[in-house]
Amino acid sequence: LMFMERCKTLEALYSHVQNKSKVHARTAVVGYEETAQGVSVTTEDGEQYHGHILIGTDGIHSNVRKLMADKISVTDQSLAKEINEGRSNIALLL
Repeated sequence: LMFMERCKTLEALYSHVQNKSKVHARTAVVGYEETAQGVSVTTEDGEQYHGHILIGTDGIHSNVRKLMADKISVTDQSLAKEINEGRSNIALLL
């Protein structure tokens, strides 16, 4: 178990991204779909992006976390509640 400040975690993740053009900051996610190839994300401006992992770095009131919890609630209500309350110890990688 390891604790890190959010900014340090983001720095560590970002420093390992080889193609920085694949990082889309300041873009609100309004939906996502899991596909056989990874994940497809739709942003508030209607753009669609495709990748292997969706990481929500939008803070404590995370819209990405809410979207993930909404999808999980179909099969596991208690886990969805924990995710929405920020109490889940599960890392969500899509």
